[in-house]
Amino acid sequence: MKCHICGEDAESICLTCNSYYCESCFKFVHEKKKNFGHKKEIIDLYVPIMTKCPVHTDVPLNLFCLNDKELCCSMCQCLKPHEGHKHIPINEEESLKKENLTLDSTSNEFDKNKKQILDLTKEIEKELTKIDNSYENTNKQVINFFDEKRKKLKEEENDLIDKLKNEVTQTREKLELFLTDCNEIIKAGEKIYKGIEKFKKENENDFRKLLSYISAVNKNQKKIDSLMNQTLTNINIHFDANQATIKYEKYNLNKNMEIYFSKILNENDITLLKSWLPNKPSKINLLFDTQRDGDSSSTFHDKCDGKSPTLVVIKSKNDCVFGGYVTSPWIANNDGTISAPNSFIFSLNQKQKYYASSQQNSIINGGNRSNQRDSMMFRIGCCDINIRHNCTNNGQNQTCCDKFSVPSQSILNGGNRYFTVSNLEVYEIKY
Repeated sequence: MKCHICGEDAESICLTCNSYYCESCFKFVHEKKKNFGHKKEIIDLYVPIMTKCPVHTDVPLNLFCLNDKELCCSMCQCLKPHEGHKHIPINEEESLKKENLTLDSTSNEFDKNKKQILDLTKEIEKELTKIDNSYENTNKQVINFFDEKRKKLKEEENDLIDKLKNEVTQTREKLELFLTDCNEIIKAGEKIYKGIEKFKKENENDFRKLLSYISAVNKNQKKIDSLMNQTLTNINIHFDANQATIKYEKYNLNKNMEIYFSKILNENDITLLKSWLPNKPSKINLLFDTQRDGDSSSTFHDKCDGKSPTLVVIKSKNDCVFGGYVTSPWIANNDGTISAPNSFIFSLNQKQKYYASSQQNSIINGGNRSNQRDSMMFRIGCCDINIRHNCTNNGQNQTCCDKFSVPSQSILNGGNRYFTVSNLEVYEIKY
């Protein structure tokens, strides 16, 4: 409540004026003679005396509900919450005394309730202290638990990262060393062959220098061969979030890179051949190489039988590069033919590929394992490409295209039907 004069918090009420005052304003107003002697009541001790019903505002409070211990009007006694309760008129002193409705009885009841409430508040204060202590202890336990968990997780994280770094670092170091060796071999080879060109132009008759160049070429080739025989691996890395582990899958790079070490194909040839394949290969493995494995029919079948699809690359001694993509597996079957649908032959000199005139003509023959002179190693089509045993020393290899649609029969070998193989490579294609 506010003082009705200054607006500050009121401390008392004048029961005569029926107004609220602060202490200073009460003195100021009641020092006047006409206000002297007014009855003052401290607000904290004042209970306003109600005369009108708060619900039915025009009806006086003339009854007392004994059930609810509340003043009410004559209309309230017929309505909830006082409906059906016992009521007595407030002007019947004998009735009030009979019901023992005195301030003494209410005071005793309050004292009893006050003690119970105070006892209850003490218990609640104890419970508040208990729950505060419980919170503090539990909070510390939770923090310590997750601190420890974070510590362990951090240790696991660091361990995984360290292993990952080590795996990647070791793999990179090996591959980078391989690249360094490749560059050194290329530089050495270029230097040697520049010297050879100069030697040829000067037409020197210095056999010691000639033999030195031959020796240098041979040494560099041995380095190349050694480089090709190295086992190169890379890794696929996969993090398994469910298991919180890193899985490392090593795979052999040599098998996928062997075509790049071809002694027949250059980079443009490889790009062109890959574009002709029906799908992008995942691996290209070298199966057979006459310079590495020899040129016997039995060795060809030992290394190539059962493999498909394969890519056959041939270089004849008149520098024509051609071959075929074969979809069916090789098998030594003498004169029997095997259907090889969607196979094609190609000429890298012409930069063209040629399919069979019909699916019935898309055939291969695995020849035989015989190492007898002029026995057949294999053929694609009929005599479209026909390779003999001992092909690098045999001039009876032939290309006479009649099953595949080419502009002229011997276009693969520059118009020459018969040829001697300079080198032959067979690759297995994996998709």
